[in-house]
Amino acid sequence: MSNGEYLKLVGAKVKAARRKRKMTLQQVGKDIGIHYSSISFLENGKSNMHLLTLKGIADLFKMNVKDFL
Repeated sequence: MSNGEYLKLVGAKVKAARRKRKMTLQQVGKDIGIHYSSISFLENGKSNMHLLTLKGIADLFKMNVKDFL
């Protein structure tokens, strides 16, 4: 699996978790302290995320980081 494919896979898992919780990009961004467009880039596999950003998302959704990997 290429790096780009992996980023898309992880991003799709983040997006699915966000939608399951019926949260907007803006809500997630505000709650974890980053701009909502950054969440969009992450969900679409267009940006590599910092580990602490992924941890913030996992904490917000009451999930484990490994659930996204």
